[in-house]
Amino acid sequence: MPVNNTIDTGHDEVLGEKPVWFIRYGNLILLIMVLGCLSFTAIIHYPDVMQGRVEIRHAANAYTVTARLPVYGAGKIVPGQRVYIILDKYPAAEFGELLATVTDKPVQDTTGMVTVKLRLSTGLQSTRGQTVGPDEWATGACSIVVSKERVFKKLLRI
Repeated sequence: MPVNNTIDTGHDEVLGEKPVWFIRYGNLILLIMVLGCLSFTAIIHYPDVMQGRVEIRHAANAYTVTARLPVYGAGKIVPGQRVYIILDKYPAAEFGELLATVTDKPVQDTTGMVTVKLRLSTGLQSTRGQTVGPDEWATGACSIVVSKERVFKKLLRI
């Protein structure tokens, strides 16, 4: 009798044939998915934000708003940029945020921080329509939006 030297693994019965459509169109489907993700990143805007602390003082029917931020990246701060303020006494989930704008260029001090003067855009009216009223002095956190670019543009810089 002849001897059969082939080993039968049985994989042909389990796997069968590969689908022809997958071989033909698999790369095309993958390319469409990648292009879809890239086009999605070209639509979405991503803000570049600097975080700091803010102080609001009330004197003679006027409010003086001063923000202190780290010096790193402060060169991006220019007058007219939008600022979101959350006061410590008023939770943002309930009261919302105060809107402000940068009025002056940042001034660096000797402690490695910069000071920026702000102007309240809507007075003490929050984004939720409530009026918050600091007595003579209030503190909180602020976020200055220094730029708003598309995600695709940020990815290309990498």
